[in-house]
Amino acid sequence: MRHFILLFLFSLGALAFFYNEWSKQPIKAVEKKTETVQPDYIAEDIKVRIFDDAGQPNAELESSYMAYYANTDSANFTQSIYRVFNQEDTNWQLTANQSQLVEQEFIYLTGGVELVALTPSPWFSHFSLDTLDINLIDKSIYSDSNVKAYGDNINLSAIGLSGNLAQEQLLLEQSVNATIKAE
Repeated sequence: MRHFILLFLFSLGALAFFYNEWSKQPIKAVEKKTETVQPDYIAEDIKVRIFDDAGQPNAELESSYMAYYANTDSANFTQSIYRVFNQEDTNWQLTANQSQLVEQEFIYLTGGVELVALTPSPWFSHFSLDTLDINLIDKSIYSDSNVKAYGDNINLSAIGLSGNLAQEQLLLEQSVNATIKAE
């Protein structure tokens, strides 16, 4: 028992000594390392066409500036114009201040997004949004921002939009307001 008491007192003394030494050392500030990821490729005034597995045009892109990052398989664009093609139905043009193409399948548009029907559409011909996400494979779209939709005889505003451009399906999520134009 005496050995345990001596061992305990020795451990307590060592702990007090080292605590005193550690508390005297100045505290070093942690330096944040900010790494800026450099793009692998940069291009200006580009025009790109994306094809589906059958060789048919799926989408077309024009942009004033592009930065491509190979490690994330993504590209950032400025002042971009996308054209989304449907083989038998309405074709659409999308414009945005900023956009990102990820894995050649997903487009994320931000800032002044405009969605315009290039061919006559029986539903709406023009949408204005803050943000819009598009899946190029199945042509599905999603946004949780303010939406304004314009048709021949009706204008709508809402918060949130989901749908499919190929199937011409649209769901305005919440706070929907409609203005019907009398002829």
